[in-house]
Amino acid sequence: MIKKAMGSSQSFPGLTEDVLEDYTSLTYLTKGEILYLMKKFYSIDPEKVKKDFHHRFNREEILTKFHVLENNPFLDRIFSVFSSKGDGCLSFEDLVDLCSAMSYECPAEVKAAWAFRIFGRQTIFFFCVTAYPAFHFVNTNVDSA
Repeated sequence: MIKKAMGSSQSFPGLTEDVLEDYTSLTYLTKGEILYLMKKFYSIDPEKVKKDFHHRFNREEILTKFHVLENNPFLDRIFSVFSSKGDGCLSFEDLVDLCSAMSYECPAEVKAAWAFRIFGRQTIFFFCVTAYPAFHFVNTNVDSA
């Protein structure tokens, strides 16, 4: 059982102190953020999570609690990239990976690596060329006078 602030406690099957410590050391999320994610994930269907901590929820189930993802134009790619089994479903660990990659504390290099996986190299290149008009190819064969 994991103690929360103000002396209250809430138990999430499978999320032991050791697992929580692992998540905080391996991600860019705090304990509080991970507990918040678990509370929302667990609330999708407590019985399924009690039965199997590694249960994978489909996109529609995830979106019932994580509304911030609903209007993302890259939703299909996000679920495809962060689904560890490639089935478009997310486990709690997949969700932690997603939120860690999108967190404020995540370094730009890590975010860029995930962006390449989500958007693809062609989309990133197109974005760079159109968003930054100064970015262009220069002819290096300059005639000298």
